[in-house]
Amino acid sequence: MKLNWIAGLTLSITSVLVSGYLLSTPNGGDAIKLAGAPAMDSSEKAAEPASESMSSTSALSVVDPGIPSTGPTHQSNPPPTSYSQQIEAALEGNDGHAAMKAIYLLERCDGIDGLTERTFQQRDREPNPKRRAAFAFLVEDFLRQQRSCQSISAMHQSRRNDLLKIANAGGIQGAALRYLGQSAEIVDADPEAKGIAVRNIQAEARAGNGNAIIMLGIEGESYKLPPESRWAFTAAATWIQRNEGVGIAEIDEMMLTALQLAAMPPDTPEEVVQRVNATVKQLVDAYLANRKKP
Repeated sequence: MKLNWIAGLTLSITSVLVSGYLLSTPNGGDAIKLAGAPAMDSSEKAAEPASESMSSTSALSVVDPGIPSTGPTHQSNPPPTSYSQQIEAALEGNDGHAAMKAIYLLERCDGIDGLTERTFQQRDREPNPKRRAAFAFLVEDFLRQQRSCQSISAMHQSRRNDLLKIANAGGIQGAALRYLGQSAEIVDADPEAKGIAVRNIQAEARAGNGNAIIMLGIEGESYKLPPESRWAFTAAATWIQRNEGVGIAEIDEMMLTALQLAAMPPDTPEEVVQRVNATVKQLVDAYLANRKKP
């Protein structure tokens, strides 16, 4: 049975990615930092708009893919500009990166109303004039995004699964996690796409994606993973959840055996236990190294 954790995973990812921005106001300073949506890994970063960080209000710049560029364009074949046009172009093409960008647009629009309201409140509560001006700038930009999101219809929203299939088939980072995070009815309806997603998410897990490790630890049996892989992912997921703040140097001291963490049969041969434990350490090492990336 699909666990409630899986249903909530995509929502939690969406809550991080949805705005396309992170706000940070350092204590004791006037600067406000504006950055692009965080990504899980380097492949996903390639699909997202580049982040920007500015130290002064006057330098703030937000790129809205729903607004036409002021630079030169080819009149014979202008690129899609509105959100709806970008989504439709991604659906018509077979480009995984374009499909993933369209998914980010949908996720951004899912939460733009709440983001705008929270930024309004932050602006109104901010006593520092410079920061208040920066929040006011963001409010205007988010209102502009709200207008761009109005071009997205229920039809566009209903094609999210199709976009995920295209991005997943292209091996774009984050697509498998989102695809498998949908309801079992949707995922099981296309065994081929599910198989691709399961292979992709294992690659993401081995590259250190904590959410991928945890999903495989929970759903490994339903994905029909081999026992040794299933035990390793379950043990690594348990370790991550118990020791999330632990540094790399402390792994050997704190690592519990896979036999304890993954409920392996008591009569499991010692050489199998050692192989699984070695895999667990590789997964945790990759996770901690990935976590330290900027």
